[in-house]
Amino acid sequence: MEHLLTCGCGRKIPVSRSQAGQELTCECGQRLQVPTLRGFADLPVAQSETLTRTYASALPAESERRAWGGWRGTIMAISVTMLVISALPCAYFLFVRWRIDTSYGMENEITIGNENYDLMPLENLIVEWSNFSRNGLGPKNKPWFYWMKVRARENEVLAIISGTVATLSTLTAIGMWASARKIKE
Repeated sequence: MEHLLTCGCGRKIPVSRSQAGQELTCECGQRLQVPTLRGFADLPVAQSETLTRTYASALPAESERRAWGGWRGTIMAISVTMLVISALPCAYFLFVRWRIDTSYGMENEITIGNENYDLMPLENLIVEWSNFSRNGLGPKNKPWFYWMKVRARENEVLAIISGTVATLSTLTAIGMWASARKIKE
């Protein structure tokens, strides 16, 4: 059975015997002491329509239920989930790309080769030229720095894709939040 505790502002707050001795805060901000079990005899018994009005005021407003009910709440949940799912790989791909050094290239390879040939004794240079004339360049394999640049570009593309998904998810979530706020007002 519910009883009514009256606040100084005039509001009647329903309380039960299980709340005896506790302290409550009214909507006006005033703190109220719930009486002990003996004190409940002095409190008026709550009517069923009073309880209905009081508990109805504690429920979310109809506009708030409409704002997040149905498709808005679902799209908001999906967009926040997609944001989390896509932001983590984006951060990973950016981190991996940041760690790959792409400054070394063919120009560096030619410069180092020229420096090595300049330091070689003439006899060794003649042997190198003979081997080159006889065998040619050999198989055309791409150098390691080429594959590092390919890997860096792949990580850039993956980061752009997952970053775009994260951005679109963020914009969708902001749009849902803004439209729900507009409905509540």
